[in-house]
Amino acid sequence: MRLAYLAELAEAFQPMPEVRVTWAEIDGYAVLSVEPVERAGRTVTIGCSYERGHWRFCDAVTKEVIRPTSEVIAAANAVRWVVCRPPEKQVAKG
Repeated sequence: MRLAYLAELAEAFQPMPEVRVTWAEIDGYAVLSVEPVERAGRTVTIGCSYERGHWRFCDAVTKEVIRPTSEVIAAANAVRWVVCRPPEKQVAKG
């Protein structure tokens, strides 16, 4: 199931030219690496976890839940927002 859900999510990114999706592996598990195409930005590595009877997309590094696997488009949009948002401006203290 994990691979099928990740493949469905990878497909959801296809109409989003601003992000690049590649397959990778962490600890023997398939993951998706999503990064911005045009500029430097944050890369999000997405895994799939099964908890309490439900499959979920999660950040493979932080383990933070992104969305249930039933919400593929919402998950893709949430990841795109994180990956493509402009860097936060540093506020000078003084």
